Amino acid sequence: MNKTNITRPFLLLILLGLVICNVTAQKKKRNDTIKSWEVGSDLLWLIDKNQQPGQSIFVRTNFVTEKNKLRAWRLRFGLNMSYRDSTNIGDPLDNELNDIFILARVGYEWQFKVEENALLYYGVDLGFSYSRIYEKRILTLLPPPGVLYQDTFTTYTPEVIGFIGCRYNPRPWVSLSLEASMQVAYRIRRNPFKATNLNFPDDEGDHGLRNAEELKINLVPITYLNISFHINRK
Repeated sequence: MNKTNITRPFLLLILLGLVICNVTAQKKKRNDTIKSWEVGSDLLWLIDKNQQPGQSIFVRTNFVTEKNKLRAWRLRFGLNMSYRDSTNIGDPLDNELNDIFILARVGYEWQFKVEENALLYYGVDLGFSYSRIYEKRILTLLPPPGVLYQDTFTTYTPEVIGFIGCRYNPRPWVSLSLEASMQVAYRIRRNPFKATNLNFPDDEGDHGLRNAEELKINLVPITYLNISFHINRK
């Protein structure tokens, strides 16, 4: 069985480039972390504890209001794609199991500095995720020519997320932040399926549709462990 997953190597290359760029920039100018752009990612996937199926890129712009309050806008985008296929001797068609997951969240933060290199924050994210899993496999070769099963499982999830977290800057150009969250999501699932003659996979065959909708409220004690690299705001 062959499997392709393109997201993790891509994210690691981006983060490596950001580290090099920021270290170079810090030799010229010290970063003001309360007025900065951040670009980073969640580290929980390294220990297989991530709360979302896909790895993500995180962008945050930190600023000071006219009333000298610390605030931030934030964006998170995640993408995970996996393709699996196999060919068995004697099978006239490959078996497939392909999936894609897309996540987008945008939010606003209220920040409070507790010491020179640390602050607390809370805020709200509005999010949407899309997941699609497609399966195609041969159920049996009897009676000839056999039966092909095809299944598509699609999920749409709009959500509102309240979060609270803390951020620490061990260096002016890098920070670590830990978040907990309360998530309210409305999950919509669509699952058409069919079984057809192996030689005629596009026919309607024996088909059906399973639908489900649910409201979910989750408290997640550790939602993200972010590492971010800072670029000074002018």
